[in-house]
Amino acid sequence: MGLKEWAIKESARVEKERKGSFPPSWKPAQGTTTVQVLEEEVRDITGQYGKAKVFSVKVKGTKHSWIINENSPVLRQLITMLGERIMKIRVTRVGTKMATRYKLEKA
Repeated sequence: MGLKEWAIKESARVEKERKGSFPPSWKPAQGTTTVQVLEEEVRDITGQYGKAKVFSVKVKGTKHSWIINENSPVLRQLITMLGERIMKIRVTRVGTKMATRYKLEKA
């Protein structure tokens, strides 16, 4: 693929992302929330805090994007659970700001 073809393809990809091809992002609320991880392609993004993975999840019947930093222990927990085919997960969030902690367990 030549440079011109790559530029056209990359321009289309960037425009698609800019137009909101992702569902609204989801941040776990304080307490416990049950999420269903959807069997869709996990996407890679680079944001202000570095590289992250974007998972499609369903929360209370609504589809969302769950963005998890690649260095997060939550990502390691989630990968382990998905490897065991656990798709319905209880996410517990405790604390705020730098003291925030998450616990993932089978729902």
